[in-house]
Amino acid sequence: MMVRTRTHKYAHYKDGSAELYDLAADPDEITNLAGHSDCAAVETALKARLVEHSIECQSNRSHSVSAPQYWLRLELEEDYKRQIAEGVNTKYRPLHK
Repeated sequence: MMVRTRTHKYAHYKDGSAELYDLAADPDEITNLAGHSDCAAVETALKARLVEHSIECQSNRSHSVSAPQYWLRLELEEDYKRQIAEGVNTKYRPLHK
């Protein structure tokens, strides 16, 4: 994930590594400032923006359901109802087609 402001660019990677560049002083992004104590406030602020954005995206995603998962869930629910009606064991089993 990455965030860019007018003056800085911050990227945070899945493995926990990060990159921070001062775009005004280093427009070619040569010197990675991530982890430098003199840039800690900027790094913390940009990382907080990424976390807030990630949380917002997850909450937006929680309201939508992908079609394949939705239809599979409906099939599984119908199969479970059939099992209950038949009085059989409701442990996992492949769908009846």
